[in-house]
Amino acid sequence: MVWVIGHRGARQLAVENSMAALQVALSEGADGVECDVQLSADGEPVLFHDDDLRRLTGDRRRLAQVSWRELRGLRQRVSGLQPQPLAHLDELLEWAALRPLRLNVELKVAAKVPARPLVETLLRRIGECAPDGWVFSSFDRGALDLLGQGAPLWRRGALVAGERDLRAIGDLGEIGQVHPGAGLLSAGRLQEWQAQGWPVWPWTLNGPEAWQRALELAGPPAIEAIITDDPSGLRRFVEQHGLAQRRSPPGAAEST
Repeated sequence: MVWVIGHRGARQLAVENSMAALQVALSEGADGVECDVQLSADGEPVLFHDDDLRRLTGDRRRLAQVSWRELRGLRQRVSGLQPQPLAHLDELLEWAALRPLRLNVELKVAAKVPARPLVETLLRRIGECAPDGWVFSSFDRGALDLLGQGAPLWRRGALVAGERDLRAIGDLGEIGQVHPGAGLLSAGRLQEWQAQGWPVWPWTLNGPEAWQRALELAGPPAIEAIITDDPSGLRRFVEQHGLAQRRSPPGAAEST
């Protein structure tokens, strides 16, 4: 059985990482969403992917150089989509608390920037035990280690995009799960990760050919969730192939 996870929400239908994109992803059939979080200049956790604001707002500054007060006045614009404000982690927490869903929060830590401030912010705002169904992922190994120290019950996912990331997995101990880029999937690796007991959430797989190939490499049990830009298409695919996870009705309790 495979969970359908919307990459940055439903970024083809609403501006990525906006609250609108997250809501649309669920409306399109996703079991959950993936989003990115990083800190503003005044230490506020903001849902945003890029280091700088240029691509989505036209502002040339790095997000880390701008206060939340100023950020919330900006609008993110993508051709063909409704402009959206930047979202704050508190909005995500309030929204997620009312919905049974899988939530993957990626910690964005820029090069040569310490991970501790972002991790400590998450610990303060979310508490000692994350809600059921949440996982916190990052390319930054220090961030994952700090998360494990501060909240050992939280699920942690190691993001891997290349051979260097793969080699670093061995230094993480009980990371919880692995999030490989689509190009890193192979039958051997999936079997190895399955033997380690690590759930696998590959990204970003789009289209029936990519979904079929991934699930054929080592069998559907080797992959717990797929992160995709097309949650409605993946929903149809898993339904047609009898791979859909049982979805709880709104308000029902779920366990990971």
